[in-house]
Amino acid sequence: WLRSRESDLLARDPEITSPRGRVTYANLLDSQRWHAAFHYRQLLAFLDGRGHDLTGARSLANLDGLTLPAEIF
Repeated sequence: WLRSRESDLLARDPEITSPRGRVTYANLLDSQRWHAAFHYRQLLAFLDGRGHDLTGARSLANLDGLTLPAEIF
């Protein structure tokens, strides 16, 4: 989603209102990206610690088609 809208996001950076106050959309995306990466690395460390083959696991191409459970949304 972000890759297909990168030029739009570079052109404008609206402010978002949240229970924690106002934040720019770019800062919101940055914090969400960090959060997702943190948990992804936790998962990789968990699997690596149990001897799973992680060849290619850090490639973004391997995440294409990844879906989340309906209850996430």
